[in-house]
Amino acid sequence: MVLSFIIPLYNCATSIGHCLESILALDIAAEDFEVIVIDDGSKDNGAAIVRRIAEEHPQVRLVSQPNRGASSARNHGLELARGEYIWFVDADDQILSSLKPMELIHQHHDADIIGFNYIRLTSDGQQEMNVIYEKGKTLTGIEQMRTYNLYLWNKLFKRSAIGEIRFVDGTVNQEDMFFCLQVLAKVERVQGIAQYGYLYDCTSNTSTTRDHSLRHYVKNYQDSVLIQGKIKLLADTTEDKPLKRQLMEVDNCCVINHFYIIFRRYGYNRLKKAIKDYSRLGLYPLGKCAFRKQSMFRLFANCKGIFLFMGYLLSILKNKK
Repeated sequence: MVLSFIIPLYNCATSIGHCLESILALDIAAEDFEVIVIDDGSKDNGAAIVRRIAEEHPQVRLVSQPNRGASSARNHGLELARGEYIWFVDADDQILSSLKPMELIHQHHDADIIGFNYIRLTSDGQQEMNVIYEKGKTLTGIEQMRTYNLYLWNKLFKRSAIGEIRFVDGTVNQEDMFFCLQVLAKVERVQGIAQYGYLYDCTSNTSTTRDHSLRHYVKNYQDSVLIQGKIKLLADTTEDKPLKRQLMEVDNCCVINHFYIIFRRYGYNRLKKAIKDYSRLGLYPLGKCAFRKQSMFRLFANCKGIFLFMGYLLSILKNKK
């Protein structure tokens, strides 16, 4: 078995059929691939759709589990996967038929990861072309980190590069980034491909990035603090100084972005809690990152008294609306 597709499924009945059809349309011999769909306690008829497709395509396999989140589902898929390569696909996205995975694997069999460009479908129906690799280029793991392209779905991972690395069970936010960082921290060769291979649909109603409810905020916050702490621990435990610096730069950027979201949306009390929690992890005052806007916000946020006061004023203004 050459390639295993792993797809977590949760309430994606409107899209999972298209997702599977896009995979089955690829130019891959039936004996060379498998599609493992992990139904994570869906409440719609998405599992029934997968079951019907699996009746005609034995490469498709449906496995059910109680709702434990995408991280748990992907871990379950990794335990079942038989492929030499792993492709993590989201149930509301599609693979582009122009990509030839088997050709890429044959041409770049010495690469630990094969990455490619992707198209983002926006809420207004437009397609944004996201170019990570302008031309074919071989990168080290650290160089790939510097692209800040730490998504799962536009990469083919060699199974041996993943090894025993797993997703942080129970997390639904930034778990993909941390998984990528762990793999990149130990690999030597990432092959960039100047082709579009993936359609990322960010308009899905199931996307966690579109949920601004209080319940989502609490879970998002908990996961962010947990993952940022784990990235710092990964950096602290490596003796490779360039790797340590790059891990901390990524971590600092994520923490700065998290503070910005809290400041803009959620007010004084949660801002105060974030300062306390990130201080405990050694991640506040905020550290340096590579981007100008984040660096400017960092200077403001590190003036703790002024930062909290402005957060307090912003909370009052929001409550008056």
